[in-house]
Amino acid sequence: MTRGPNIDQGELFEVADRLESEGKEVTALAVQTALGRGSYTTVYKYLEAWRASRPAPVAPVSFQMPDPVKNIFAGAWRMALMESAKETEAVKVKAAEDLKNAAAQLHGALQAIEKLELAAEASATEIASLKESSEQKQAVLSKTEAELSARANATEDLRRQLVDRDSEIARLREELAKGRDERDLAIKEAAELKGKMTAIVSQNAALLKRVGKI
Repeated sequence: MTRGPNIDQGELFEVADRLESEGKEVTALAVQTALGRGSYTTVYKYLEAWRASRPAPVAPVSFQMPDPVKNIFAGAWRMALMESAKETEAVKVKAAEDLKNAAAQLHGALQAIEKLELAAEASATEIASLKESSEQKQAVLSKTEAELSARANATEDLRRQLVDRDSEIARLREELAKGRDERDLAIKEAAELKGKMTAIVSQNAALLKRVGKI
């Protein structure tokens, strides 16, 4: 759970009171879940203050016991105290040691949670930065793809133009070849016609020569 906006002590007190009134166990996790935000260290600090501010339990109503009963209970109580003095002291020492160890473990756990929350915030920042960088790269990629598509379209247009030009060149070559054939045919026909004219001129000359002799 990320920290989110800071919480104040009064806000936590209200949530803790509500949980207690609903008969639920007032723990740091329950309070943080109900708040929806806040670091564990802050929640623990304010929760300890809330517990310290709770009113002391109401003392049970006492009644006056008869003196003989008091003496019996007092004697039994002294005997019990004498028999369990050493055991009680050992239990107190063990409880104090356990409390000290629990406090040390809690302190270590809070420090570990603090580090985890800082690491989570750093990870969230890094993820946001990577997302922004990814979006920028995606925009560049989209632009590049659009440019490549435009170039591909331009290349296709050029290819079509080259195909059209090749077709035009082929047509012109065909017409040129046809014109050459027609020119060669015309030259041949002109040569034949020239030969015929030469023959006619020779014939006319011979005819004129014969007419002159007559």
